[in-house]
Amino acid sequence: MSTSPLPSFEEALKSTEARLTKSLGQSCRLQIKRRLDDDLIKEIRRIESETFRQELRYEVEELLSRHREKEFLLFLVLCADQPIAFLHGYKDPSEESAFFLDTVATLREGRGVGSILVALTLLYSFERGYESVTLRTEEQDEKGRRLVHFYENLGFETFQCDPSEGVAMRRRLDPLSLQTILEKLLS
Repeated sequence: MSTSPLPSFEEALKSTEARLTKSLGQSCRLQIKRRLDDDLIKEIRRIESETFRQELRYEVEELLSRHREKEFLLFLVLCADQPIAFLHGYKDPSEESAFFLDTVATLREGRGVGSILVALTLLYSFERGYESVTLRTEEQDEKGRRLVHFYENLGFETFQCDPSEGVAMRRRLDPLSLQTILEKLLS
């Protein structure tokens, strides 16, 4: 069992870019955004249109509403200077001590991009003092991706909520389990 300290968020960002560059075979950068502009909304919608069915895609007004939430954060992955993935979230409006992971989308599936973005979000949330990260998902999507299983592999557990909101999941944030997941995904 490792006893090394957690990397700082800044250290993890550098590791993330190196890991993504190696995994994807092209130079990758990660940008952090706190506000949405027209160009960023256009890229988010383009990625969503290629990865999500229509009813899961956000309209412009919905995206603008999300970015007005407290502590909005968006990670944007650029590979060869082209946006290929994003993750966004914000302070959970229904749970004061939780960060809500709203959306993860990647054009390069099966290469660890989504897992790496979630791991980075966990560390970010821990450093910001959150006790957990929450999300809503579906058991399996139309492409057969087992989404609950994906999040369970990252330490999320289901909890009760209104079934119309999907499957509710929570990941408690503690240094030991974070160290394990970060070593696995960012090393």
